[in-house]
Amino acid sequence: MPTFVKVPRNESVIREFGAYPSLLNVGDGSTSLQRGVATKGLSGFEPSTQTTLLTLVQLAAADRGPVEFFDIGAHVGMHSLLIATIYPADLVHATGFEPTPLTGSIFRGLAAANQLPIRIERCAVAAEDGTAELFISPWDTSNSLAEGFRPATDSFSVPTYSVDSYCAERGVQPDVVKIDVETLESQVLLGSVATLERSRASIVCEMLPAADPDRISAALEALVGIGYHLHRFLRGEGWLPCSADDIINQIDHYGRDWLFTSEPVDERFRAAFSEWRAAVAECTGDTSRPAPRDSTRAPATYGSPKHGQPAGPVRRLASRVSRLSADSSRAG
Repeated sequence: MPTFVKVPRNESVIREFGAYPSLLNVGDGSTSLQRGVATKGLSGFEPSTQTTLLTLVQLAAADRGPVEFFDIGAHVGMHSLLIATIYPADLVHATGFEPTPLTGSIFRGLAAANQLPIRIERCAVAAEDGTAELFISPWDTSNSLAEGFRPATDSFSVPTYSVDSYCAERGVQPDVVKIDVETLESQVLLGSVATLERSRASIVCEMLPAADPDRISAALEALVGIGYHLHRFLRGEGWLPCSADDIINQIDHYGRDWLFTSEPVDERFRAAFSEWRAAVAECTGDTSRPAPRDSTRAPATYGSPKHGQPAGPVRRLASRVSRLSADSSRAG
């Protein structure tokens, strides 16, 4: 029996981008991640990472127009599913990269069940194109290209692509990126430098203590070399500047993720982050609802633009013009 969980309600996003579904179908609990979300709600699923990604996509959509979101190491795609649920398909395009057949198949099923147009690539992302051995862990969230990271029950060869070659081949470039590939995040970053230098994408990236410090150092040096700012997360304070050494030495911070941006985190980001954090906190386990497997009910939606207000692309254009006018006034 599938479970529907409450989607965070953000009034600012509804006003700017339009109504969106209030419930997300997270499936029947085939993986530990799905079971956790069904039990705890989305507030129990990587809340700081979730909040940060929602904030970055919101600001990129407001500033740049159509946004490309890359979910690298997507697992069952929970971050992609949430982003594609909240933001209009003409504005935000989500691509998930997941080499594991089981979780990739579940991801496809969830995207279809929620009627979300997410591109799902069955490949691993690495420093270069080729093939690599994927080691399957007894824990479904810990499959990795890194031999020995976890005990392996199986392994098989999977195709690998770098972000640089993938983007060049398809003529796309990301605006927001999530990287979670179980200790080989540095290799993903090193295969992304040319793209990042052009796109200036914001990155939420896991860095585990088990990762190779020399590889992490090389990746962070490359990011800093193209003008990126590094941040760590502290409860009660949010994202704060940090150095490459802080990350290599795993300085005190909350969670396993770090934030890399082309500009320092500013008050506009903090305000949007605060609103999303409050919205995510309300999505507790008692808001989850089981539903019959063959249910065809239409999902409920959050809000609609008030009478007399434009919606969709017109609303977004009006908002962007207003923001540009305000910026011009301040500059004058």
